[in-house]
Amino acid sequence: MNSKLYLLIIVFFCCNVAIAQKVLNEATLSYEIMVVSPNSPSAKKLLEGSVLNVYIKGEKSRTDVVSNLGTESAIYNSKLAKGAILKEYSGQKLIITLTKENWEDKSRLFRNLKFTIANESKDINGFNCKKAQSTLEDGDKLEVYFATDMALNNNDYNNSFYGLPGIPVQYEIKSGEIVFKYTLKNINYDVVPFSTFEIPKFGYRVLNYEDAMQLRRGS
Repeated sequence: MNSKLYLLIIVFFCCNVAIAQKVLNEATLSYEIMVVSPNSPSAKKLLEGSVLNVYIKGEKSRTDVVSNLGTESAIYNSKLAKGAILKEYSGQKLIITLTKENWEDKSRLFRNLKFTIANESKDINGFNCKKAQSTLEDGDKLEVYFATDMALNNNDYNNSFYGLPGIPVQYEIKSGEIVFKYTLKNINYDVVPFSTFEIPKFGYRVLNYEDAMQLRRGS
């Protein structure tokens, strides 16, 4: 085969692979959160209507978990390697400051997962999904349905699935005896304001990550 023709074929193939998946640099992802464990009826009622919103803008990310109990947010700038967790419950406001090492420790559950892509596909809320499986560090199995035609340029947002080749659309996470099911409802492609990622300077009690973890272990 002519070497120039061969090179053109390779370039054409690579370009098609590259454009087959849309990479999002800025977007808002909205998830519905449901309690699906049958032995947790009180938690199911209490957390009814809970949502997870994920905001991405370049190297900046923010996730908000909003429930009847209150709001918990995680803000991180991967370029500056710093962020914070904001907790607002029962009128109490707390900021936990985060370094890069803190952020990686916080997300270690999802950071080192190795996924196997199953030969199974389905449509979830209009997203064409494939099934991926992995094993958590405690031995529990994790199944994720992900959109194959889209990915986020920022792969360092809170609870991201680092080894997943697409956007997570549906998955279940166990916390104690409660199983939470997350389902992506829609993606908004509008511009996300820079103010979304600003960390408040007043009105919050401030703790560093190590002190917050110590308090958590003590409780």
